[in-house]
Amino acid sequence: MANYFLRSDGDDAADGMSEATAWRTLRHLSAFLPQPGDVIRLRGGDTFEGSLHWGAWNVGSPTGRILVSSYGNGVPTIRPAPEVYALHYSGPGGLTFEKLRLIGQVTQVADLGGLHVSAMSGGTTDIEIRDIEAQGFGAGVFVQGGGIVADRVRNVTVERCHLHHNTNGLWLSAVEDVYVAQVNCHHNDWLGVEAGDRVHGGSGAMIGFAERVTVQDSQFNHNGLRTFNCGGHTGLTALQCTRTFLDKCLFRGNGDPVHGDGQGAVFHGCSNSKMTECVAIDNLNGLSLFEDRSAPAVVNCEIRRCVATGNVSDLSLHGTIQGAVVTGNQFLATGPRSHKAFDVADDTPETVRSNIRVFNNVFRIGALSNQLLLEAAGGLEGVELLEANRWEGPQVGHIFSVRGRGFDTILEALAAVPA
Repeated sequence: MANYFLRSDGDDAADGMSEATAWRTLRHLSAFLPQPGDVIRLRGGDTFEGSLHWGAWNVGSPTGRILVSSYGNGVPTIRPAPEVYALHYSGPGGLTFEKLRLIGQVTQVADLGGLHVSAMSGGTTDIEIRDIEAQGFGAGVFVQGGGIVADRVRNVTVERCHLHHNTNGLWLSAVEDVYVAQVNCHHNDWLGVEAGDRVHGGSGAMIGFAERVTVQDSQFNHNGLRTFNCGGHTGLTALQCTRTFLDKCLFRGNGDPVHGDGQGAVFHGCSNSKMTECVAIDNLNGLSLFEDRSAPAVVNCEIRRCVATGNVSDLSLHGTIQGAVVTGNQFLATGPRSHKAFDVADDTPETVRSNIRVFNNVFRIGALSNQLLLEAAGGLEGVELLEANRWEGPQVGHIFSVRGRGFDTILEALAAVPA
């Protein structure tokens, strides 16, 4: 167990074991073989050109943590070459990265992370990422597991990170047992030209094929504003995840107004997942449960005690949903861009909804002529609008649009509205 130091005016020929004998380059550090328990510190306020890469052959142990951090005043900055990550790790795990600023020049590859962790064969475990600022990358922080369960990244913590002006802020793929807290992802958008790699561009956070992920006390604002016509445009997308929990998060101003696409937060083909006490303001869609032909059905998901207001659609249920609970929320479509408090949409004629329980919510609209409390172009079959929902707005009897199956359900809801 030892301490090693880097400073921009150091000497790679020195031993690196004190501030006075600090190394100079990340290239030298990449060739170094730290041992479990070692601490690597970069001098605060310095700028380091280049990248750090550690692979499975030389670094890491889940039983002995290695720390990469800073010392002195200020935060060290890492500036890699164009189209290159700043920090890349592919090893067994047991690493903490903290107190670093990463500034990239990535415009062509949407899945190239500033801090990029990719699983080795057999998986990677025990990764901690704290107090990182990243901008100018395909993803500010990208944690990427492999294509089979054995090769996933497990036990990941991401805290107090500031991820902005990337194509995507935070990207977690094929991961398990993840805790994300106090992360601020804003103004992440496609950075390159339209002809480039635009898959899933413009998300504050993209979480895919993951199990047991908690995102808490975090903000996802103004992402996906100019993403062209591609996936993304969201504050946070959870794609085909199981047991994902969003708690006390803010989603504000996300989505592409030109193409009319985007979400504050969306569970896309997820199962057994929850949103609780979240706030969605001024997005294209506020909070969504979503299925289309690219993903399986949404199964047993919940939205509880959330507030959505000023979104084009505050609550959206799209496609096949098999089991959902929506309760204790306020959907307040009262802003100038608001159109629908509650939107139920079909993707194909084969869409099947079942056991969707909607109760104890407030649905409210303002006085604009184009606003609807509820729109269900394909009907409401499978949606139970149970007692104790409140429907508020001027001329409430004229602001439902329901066609097809389930029209009797809305008639029952209307009968419960005070005159």
